[in-house]
Amino acid sequence: MHVCEAVEKRSSIREFLDKPVALKTVRDILRCANRAPSGCNSQPWNVHVVTGKKLKELKATTRAAALANPKGENPEFEIFPGSKSEAKYERMFAFGAAMYGLLGIDRNDAEARREAMLRNFEFFGAPVGLIVSIDRDAIDSNQWAFVGMFLQTLALLAVERGLSTCMQEIWALYHMTVRECLHIPEDKLIYCGVAIGHADWAAPVNALRTERRALEEFATFLS
Repeated sequence: MHVCEAVEKRSSIREFLDKPVALKTVRDILRCANRAPSGCNSQPWNVHVVTGKKLKELKATTRAAALANPKGENPEFEIFPGSKSEAKYERMFAFGAAMYGLLGIDRNDAEARREAMLRNFEFFGAPVGLIVSIDRDAIDSNQWAFVGMFLQTLALLAVERGLSTCMQEIWALYHMTVRECLHIPEDKLIYCGVAIGHADWAAPVNALRTERRALEEFATFLS
């Protein structure tokens, strides 16, 4: 598979099949993703791979925390985009409308929207969940970018192996619950979760493909 094909195929999957993923495959993906760009070879990323009984425990405890405290546990960074231009807002609104439309959820159905949100804490049914953290001594520099490059590399490697992913920053809303459940050290800031598994292509929500800006809108060519 060419890299360009993997990029085109990658999408955020929000419904997975109840089909196992070999731990060896996950190990291979992570080992290869570790070659992602990293300024001065800092490698600020850390990954907790969660499966089996521990995955069930993590899902149950985080769902309970989300029900008890819908606003989260004093997030340590701004998880969702703050100041937004009109164009950014329009793109975000269009994404939300498209996703809930495919889920068959009315904009005013608060209960259904809440249940859809809670589905995040089940990793959308994926058999493997990753919790990705960043070294705290890296968060005041540009090293967030390197974690992003690691995640993109991971996602493309998953596609190459016939798997799908979903990046989920919402897990950081419940960093205290996640940290306690997985015994993550305090010197690691919890950044996001990643669902890994086999996509359920029969699920309507997995047909979602966001529109992207035209090349002329974001690229300037000078000569």
